[in-house]
Amino acid sequence: MLSTPYRQRAQPEDARCSVEHGPFPPRWSSLLIALACTLLGLVLSLVGFESGIVRCDAGSDRCEYSRTTLLKSRPRPFSYSQLQRARAVRVESKKSANGRVELDLSDRVLQLGPTSESESIRVAAVINEHLGKRSIGFEVRQRSTLWLAAAGLALLGVAAGFARGALRRSGRVRFDVAVGALRWSHRVGPLGVGSGSLAFAPGSVRDVVVTWSQERHFFQHRHAAPEIHGRLVLVMNDGSREALGTKSFRGHAVHLRGADALREALDLPPRSEDSEQEQLRLAAEVRPAELPNHWTGAAGRGGATWIGACCGALGGMLVLSVGKLATGLSSLDDSISDVDLLIGAGGGALAGVWLARRLTRGRETSLE
Repeated sequence: MLSTPYRQRAQPEDARCSVEHGPFPPRWSSLLIALACTLLGLVLSLVGFESGIVRCDAGSDRCEYSRTTLLKSRPRPFSYSQLQRARAVRVESKKSANGRVELDLSDRVLQLGPTSESESIRVAAVINEHLGKRSIGFEVRQRSTLWLAAAGLALLGVAAGFARGALRRSGRVRFDVAVGALRWSHRVGPLGVGSGSLAFAPGSVRDVVVTWSQERHFFQHRHAAPEIHGRLVLVMNDGSREALGTKSFRGHAVHLRGADALREALDLPPRSEDSEQEQLRLAAEVRPAELPNHWTGAAGRGGATWIGACCGALGGMLVLSVGKLATGLSSLDDSISDVDLLIGAGGGALAGVWLARRLTRGRETSLE
């Protein structure tokens, strides 16, 4: 559905009216990368800052292993008399090896959280040393894996950069028109991200036009048409031009409608026929004849649905896992349950299908 700029009664008392210019869509590819980096960064940060403490009290014959994340501690009690020994276990992967401490109890094996190989050897040795002196209690802390935490924080910083790039030219711009002044404010959702004003003598504005540009971004295919960007500009009676704002925004027809709405708000006379034809010619030059849509037809829609379902299922499981780790409802040792698969993978797949169908439907709105 196309959005048309409109005039409404403005909030400032000295303003005659206001014009809402937009909306301008975010850059979805950058937002998806920001979301993926955020989820992965949260997982690494939660694992990296995770620490464990083993406490045992000989007098009460009570032990407790507390696994602490950034948000919550998860205690696991057992009897001191059940503890037989501690073992450092080497956990190998394709390119590295980590460590884990396992406590041999009389009825089960209790696994401590993952850590480095050297740290697991140290913790196991300290626990076994205290087990030789059962008449006293002890407390052993397993240190966090700080390099994982640092990698997680770095990914969160990357995610913030991508999110800023995706949102800085999105949202809406509101123009408040007053006598001899024009104020504007740029908002992305509920957040104000920029504002400015321009003073001019009454009757000194001759026209409102659009200055066009074509830009490419990093993730754009080299054969794809460049993106159309526009910015509203006031043309003064002396021929000078005053740009409204410091950023251009994606779109085509939305800028033409915005210029017409702002002309009406400023009570400007109609353009001459030559001037009108010139503005239409400039607008037609930057607009591509057609934006190809490779997702039309049964095959295209089916492919988009399949990709959305697969990516959504993986993303849903990742979101659910991060949430459960952050709240302490599960740990890295817990297996994935059927309920987790149903909620995480099933819900994520449905969301992925919806998003894929929304992003791959007719591309005409990308020119608006």
